[in-house]
Amino acid sequence: MVKQDDTLSTKIAQNMLQRIVSQEFPRGTLLPSERELQDEYQVSRAVVREAIKLLASRKLVNISRGQGSVVASDFTEPVIDALLLAFHRSQIRPEDIFGVRSLLEPQAAALAAQNATLPQIRRLTELANGFEKITFENGSELNKESLVQWGKLDREFHQLLAEASQNAVLGILIAVIIGIVWNAISNKMPEPAPDRFAVSIQQHKAIALAVARRDVEAARSSMSEHIETSLRNVVSPESQIEIEIDRLI
Repeated sequence: MVKQDDTLSTKIAQNMLQRIVSQEFPRGTLLPSERELQDEYQVSRAVVREAIKLLASRKLVNISRGQGSVVASDFTEPVIDALLLAFHRSQIRPEDIFGVRSLLEPQAAALAAQNATLPQIRRLTELANGFEKITFENGSELNKESLVQWGKLDREFHQLLAEASQNAVLGILIAVIIGIVWNAISNKMPEPAPDRFAVSIQQHKAIALAVARRDVEAARSSMSEHIETSLRNVVSPESQIEIEIDRLI
C-alpha cells in the first residue's frame, strides 16, 4: 500500500522539479529551507525531506549538512546514469558509442565554424593549446593525475565545440556521450601511452584552427579524423582501454 506521505512527497518533488526547470531555482543556488518549504506546501517536515531526497536521488539537488540543499549545476549526470543502465541492458559496444559520435560531432564542428562567437573561439583555442601543458611519461606516478586533467580539458573542449554550434540539442547530447566515454576511459586506463596523446594534441589544435578560420569542411574532416583515431585507441587490444559499461554502474 502506498502511504499518503509518499504520494505528497512525490508530488512536491515534481513541483520543485518544475520550478528548477523554469529557473525559479537556478542551477547552483540554495533551495529554501525545510521550514520554508514546509510552510509553503503546508506539509510535515518529513514530507519535505523525502521530496528533497527524491530530487537528490536523481542528482538534481545536492544535500549538504549544515548548509541545506543546492540545485545541481550539471544536469547531464542524471542522463549519463540513465543511459549507462540502458547501454548495459542492450549490451552496447564501444563501436556503437563512437559511431554516434562520428555522426554528431563532425556536424557540430562544422556548425561551430559557422556560428561560434569570438569568445568561444578564443576559449576553444586556449583549450586546444592547454593539452600541450599536460605531460605523460612511461611508468610515471603522475600519469593518473595527468589523465584526470586531460579528461577535464577534453570534455570541456568537446562540450564547448558543441555549444558553439548554437544547437542546444547537440550540446546536450554530446555532453552526455563525452561524459560516458571519459568515465569509461578513466576507469580502464592506468598507464596511458604518451605517443597517443601527442597525436590527439595536434588533432585538437587542427579542429580549433579550422573553427577560428571559419573553415566548415576542415572543421568537419578534422573532427572525423579525431573520432576515428579515438575509436582505434579504445578498441585496439594494445591500448587496453575497452569501454565496459557494466563496470560503470
